[in-house]
Amino acid sequence: MQKLKVCLCVVFCVGVLASLGGVAPLQAQSLDYLYWANLELGFIGRASLDGNVIEPYFINLGTAPWGIAVDQEFVYWADHMSRIGRAKLDNTGGVNLNFVQDCLDPFAVAVDDKYIYWTNLNLPNFPFSPSVGRAKLDGTEVTQNFILLPAGYFAAAIAVSKEFIYMGGGEESHPSIMRAKLDGTELDLHWIEGATKPLVGAAQAIALTETHLYWSNGDGNPYTDYIPFISRADLSGDNAQVVVMGEKEWSGIWGLGTKGDFIYWGEYSRNRIGRANIDGSAANPDWISGTGFCSGIAFAPQRYTFDGFFSPIDNPPTVNNAKAGQTISVKWRLTDKNGLPVSDPASFTSITSTRVGCASLAEFPINYVDELATGSSGLQYLGDGWWQFNWKTPKTYAGQCRTMKLTLNDGSAHTASFQFK
Repeated sequence: MQKLKVCLCVVFCVGVLASLGGVAPLQAQSLDYLYWANLELGFIGRASLDGNVIEPYFINLGTAPWGIAVDQEFVYWADHMSRIGRAKLDNTGGVNLNFVQDCLDPFAVAVDDKYIYWTNLNLPNFPFSPSVGRAKLDGTEVTQNFILLPAGYFAAAIAVSKEFIYMGGGEESHPSIMRAKLDGTELDLHWIEGATKPLVGAAQAIALTETHLYWSNGDGNPYTDYIPFISRADLSGDNAQVVVMGEKEWSGIWGLGTKGDFIYWGEYSRNRIGRANIDGSAANPDWISGTGFCSGIAFAPQRYTFDGFFSPIDNPPTVNNAKAGQTISVKWRLTDKNGLPVSDPASFTSITSTRVGCASLAEFPINYVDELATGSSGLQYLGDGWWQFNWKTPKTYAGQCRTMKLTLNDGSAHTASFQFK
């Protein structure tokens, strides 16, 4: 790992580490939290992402929460009283247990910048007429059957991206991950077939990154002797594989989330939350303990709107062709949730790179990166939310393909692919 000295054009400086391999960089201090639903005791708990601050009884709900979702201001949950509740993230202003009412046995919850979504199990009529409900973020325009599933299908997990709604469930005897357009159209009931890949299995909980969909298999299945596990697939639905395999003493994984470089999961009867690297390595099932019956995990969304990368770098899937040893200008722009430019250097955490196989990039177009004039180095704020980092690449990169990753202090990460000559 090589230290890079970061010099700003104004009076501040920040330190950064550039990784020459897969070693995780030092992280800037962050007040971000992981939130979880404590089904057994009726609380929302939270923990800081460094694991040092643990508050298992942060919000007292007085009801049993199932799934949980978080946006910039609120935490939302589904409970057994056929309603969606809401409270402020800082636990001020009280708890609104009846934010959305008359749901049909809601189980999982997801949120984007316009709507809240939930799965309706409709238990009295199960397996007939399960659905996905939707409402605006102010609780209006409630549609309980926004997506109505065919008889015999159910959705136990849900996640949303800018384009799609992902649902875990399918048929009881033929589990699958389902997908629909964000407007509820083009429902694919067998987007990822769990039954044809027994180790992949059904989805009890779902989480998304920019490149992958993750899901937990709850209590496992006969093929794993009912040992729970976590799988992932590309956002194309391909390359499904198990990334975290549990052990005999693990209980079912009902909560699942991703943030930055890590996967987090909650076991419903082991009173703990686990964590692993985003590729599933270095799994630690006892990352924090004392959580109670964890039935859902959520994180506040990234604080920033990211625009980039800009010339001379092209974004994926294009591969950037560069000379090892040259300095590469990495440019981006940040705005906050109100659209105002972000000028705080603490928004920047690190630029790292990891070696990847060149064969995996061979099919993508190539962009040739121009050499930056010598004498410029480090992180620079250019004004109006524009940032530039001049990345000095080692000559030892010659002949390698690498993924460069820019990490911000809200945990978000943005990548570009390089082939060095």
